[in-house]
Amino acid sequence: LAPEDGSEPSYTDDPSVPDDSVTPTFATMVLWINNPRWDGVPFILKAGKALNERKGEIRIQFKPAPGANRMFAGQEVPRNE
Repeated sequence: LAPEDGSEPSYTDDPSVPDDSVTPTFATMVLWINNPRWDGVPFILKAGKALNERKGEIRIQFKPAPGANRMFAGQEVPRNE
């Protein structure tokens, strides 16, 4: 289905998609690993086709630092990301 110029096929190039379709295909999943090391850590997977950009991303969000609210009383402590 790839065009002759070597570019990626578009969403509507798929024969199962109507030519006038404007609906992108997109899905998000949140996975959890059931063991002590990864307890409470979500793995968020997002995928789609024919989106505006192609990218891969790894994002780490740390838990709040223990005792930060006592050390910085009265201040909002931002999350590390």
